[in-house]
Amino acid sequence: MTADPETGESGLWPVDSPPRLVGRLAHLRALRQARVVSADAGLVRVAVTGEPGVGRSALLDEFVGSCRREGGFAVRVRCRLADRQVPTALVTDLLRGLAEEVSPVSDARRSTCRTRPPLLGWQPTGTDDWADRDRQVSVARAAVAALAGRGPLVVAVDDITYAGRPALQWLRQVLEACARLPILLLVSVRAGEPPTAPEQLAEMLTDATWLELDGLTEAETGDLLCALLPSRPPGRFVAEVHRWCGGSPYMIGELAQVLRSRSAGSGLPHRVDEVVLHDALRLVRGRLNRLGTALMRIVEIIAVAQGHGGVDAALVAHLTGLDVHEVLTALDLLIRMRLIGDAESLPLRHPALGTAIAASMTAMARSATHLGIAEYLFALNAPADRIASHLTASTVAPSGSWPAQVLLQAADHARETGADGVEGRCLELAARVATGTQHREAMLRLARLEIRRDPESGLRAAVAVLSEDNDRAVVAGMLGQIGRALYEMELGAHQHDLLDRIATSVRGTVFEGWAEGYRKLHRPFLGRPVQVRRRIQGLLGPRDAMAVLEGDDADRRPVQTAWSALDAFLRYLVDSDPRAAVREARQALGQDGAGLELHPLARTAALAVLADAGDHHEAISWLDRFDRSESEGQSSPKGWLASVRGRIALAVGDLDEAGSCLNDALWEQGEGPDASHDPITVILVGLLADVHVSRGELDDARALLRRYRLVDELPPGWHYCELLLARARMRAGDGDLTGARRDLADLRARAYQAGIRLPGSLMWRRYGADLLVAVGRRRQAVRVACAQLRFADAVGSPLERGRALRAQACASGTAEKHRLLREAVALLSKEESLDAAHALADLGSAPSGSLPRQEAIAALTQAVDIADRCAAGALALRSRRQLLVAHERAPRQMSLRGVLTLTRRERQILIDAIRGATNNGIAQTRHITRRTVELHLSSAYRKLGITGRIDLPQLFRDPAFWPLLADGLPARGRPSS
Repeated sequence: MTADPETGESGLWPVDSPPRLVGRLAHLRALRQARVVSADAGLVRVAVTGEPGVGRSALLDEFVGSCRREGGFAVRVRCRLADRQVPTALVTDLLRGLAEEVSPVSDARRSTCRTRPPLLGWQPTGTDDWADRDRQVSVARAAVAALAGRGPLVVAVDDITYAGRPALQWLRQVLEACARLPILLLVSVRAGEPPTAPEQLAEMLTDATWLELDGLTEAETGDLLCALLPSRPPGRFVAEVHRWCGGSPYMIGELAQVLRSRSAGSGLPHRVDEVVLHDALRLVRGRLNRLGTALMRIVEIIAVAQGHGGVDAALVAHLTGLDVHEVLTALDLLIRMRLIGDAESLPLRHPALGTAIAASMTAMARSATHLGIAEYLFALNAPADRIASHLTASTVAPSGSWPAQVLLQAADHARETGADGVEGRCLELAARVATGTQHREAMLRLARLEIRRDPESGLRAAVAVLSEDNDRAVVAGMLGQIGRALYEMELGAHQHDLLDRIATSVRGTVFEGWAEGYRKLHRPFLGRPVQVRRRIQGLLGPRDAMAVLEGDDADRRPVQTAWSALDAFLRYLVDSDPRAAVREARQALGQDGAGLELHPLARTAALAVLADAGDHHEAISWLDRFDRSESEGQSSPKGWLASVRGRIALAVGDLDEAGSCLNDALWEQGEGPDASHDPITVILVGLLADVHVSRGELDDARALLRRYRLVDELPPGWHYCELLLARARMRAGDGDLTGARRDLADLRARAYQAGIRLPGSLMWRRYGADLLVAVGRRRQAVRVACAQLRFADAVGSPLERGRALRAQACASGTAEKHRLLREAVALLSKEESLDAAHALADLGSAPSGSLPRQEAIAALTQAVDIADRCAAGALALRSRRQLLVAHERAPRQMSLRGVLTLTRRERQILIDAIRGATNNGIAQTRHITRRTVELHLSSAYRKLGITGRIDLPQLFRDPAFWPLLADGLPARGRPSS
């Protein structure tokens, strides 16, 4: 597509092509109406204006062409920039146009005739002919009068802004002499551009009607794209194109041509803001350069600043060297040209133009502009994030003296955009000038960046810092970063040599012993918990871990805090007294925070103990505290802390939140080739698979295990226990009880070999006894329930006692079952958690005759309600089925079986009727006829055994009615009475 150098419009598409009229039909109707009015009122003036590329010339072409096709008379001329030096150009073109209309030449002759038609008996021979203006005026008057006498005459002058003073005076004389004749003077005016003869043009357009062409609406943008592309693009793509092009038909047309030129298989681009519209840039650049060299520089500054807080007049003046008055005048012109918005930040009206301008500048020019803006903002004490945004947008790393806060925020921006080089330079500068916590943050983030870039050289640089920096917090954080990096590696000769150098660097400090301890506790969850605890005891010395933490020198030995946090988790797995593990975890968390940074698992281990033991509020409080200080470079990966939130959400029964947290944690972990062997990843997969099973998403659970290659035989290790439990639940849900029994046997064997007491696992305490009974291992279920009751007594939590009582009920006979379940429900229903829903479902599912019917139905109905709120789809479905069983075994006043036979449409309409909607209202809401509503309601009444609306309240006497009716429909809440 080649744009016209003057208008930039005529090269878009053929003159007779429908896309030219998109969004302009109303303007065409207005012009036709003005032509009709001229037949009675005489001379009518209409001026069309708008931003560059909005379609002024196209509108004039279409209107003149339609007039001629209808048999009318129309003269169309265009003023050019060169006409400013040739005063007679407009006169000559008008006379020639009038001559063609008076003595029309066929289209074939116009294309072959080498001589132009005579100018009504007058042919210019030079500039002296301008002196014969009176004769020209009289000749033109005669031609206009002759044409207007046959019908309304249209005189269209495109870009009249370029017409000179003599030409406008001549045109005015001709038209005023024919003011009573049916003439429509149609001119187009360039918005904002100063005319060659402003006074004469103002006189010419006195009493004129102005038509301002705006950009297209979003719907019109879609219509235009549909006409220009092979197929209609999706709505989101249309919205993005409309926003990016600002509704400009010209830019939309150029974008469509770019898309058409793409290869057939590439499809639409994912981001339209990656396309550069070169023709649109040439159009705007040409116009601005004609008006002054400073205008384009101002627009470049505005384009570079887009997305970074914008600019103001004072900033533009600073960068251009102009005074503020000159800048304001230039900005006023750009606003009137519709290129920028009349707002404080001076936004570009067309983001596409900003993209094209930025792409046309060299990287050095863009960098210079960004750095100049940053220096100006810094001198004004502007917000640090604005300064940082410009510093990192530059491809040239910042230098000189910048505040630490600005440099740290600049590093944040660089990290978000993936500019590692700029991020590193910003952090290096920040580390030099910062003090206190900012110095620590800069040092640790720089170490993390360098280790990520090149682990070997990054670790060497981190070890060097240990000898150079005396800041205790910096040394602790640096050891944490080293430990986190080493955790991802196998400890070979090179790593052991690194640990030897670390031991030398920290000898005589409070961190002495870290290297030795890390060697022994590199990956503590891969060993047997009992053996790993013995290593920790050897590191802590003859005293118990609790005694170490409670001693007077605890704050001076942060290394022991880290080992104690790991010991708390392992003690929780193997010790018969969980309260001791909880106290140890709480003590470790309460020590100097530097200690918890010394091992990547320390924080997660201590928090996991609190979360699993039921101290949820305390664990969340610690998590929030750690999240607020995460930017300081903690060694615990963010995903591991998210896994603790997932555990807590699982414990309280919020399956949606649990799934979200565990998915985030797995995403942070990645899917490397060794993912199926990493203890943290395996535990996360097991917990997430359990969430899927509880939701009733067995296919998703199976796909998750397949993705991590955890479906078949598993390697040795106690950390597979959570996974085996989830896999057993999944297989039981599929009806594969043999596979479930095999997984449970494997789980118990692994736990026994590792010395783990199973009641310590939340998932085991919730589902273990159930599963053992389901696979025919009732005696094991009884032993597990007894152990779980001892655990609950040790913890002292009513919630844990309720879980234990439910486990005992699952394993016991009928005589004891109802009493135990009632006690469990009484303890668990206070929080209405997922455990309460399970207990209620078990209570309501008692065999026939062992529980009053109404009590069973009430329990199942409450279980359905809680399970729905917890997103436990499997439990909700089971409880609904049990509701049907409860109704089928007892005398019925009305059958609920009819609810299951209702069609989806009958359910929707019946719910509307229950909520008080009239038949007419239902018909309007559902977009169906009233007769259809009546037919559906009649069918529903018949299936439910009632006569009409008057009987609807009777249905709610049965508490199971509403959950069954609303199952699977968007409306889940019970209607008000």
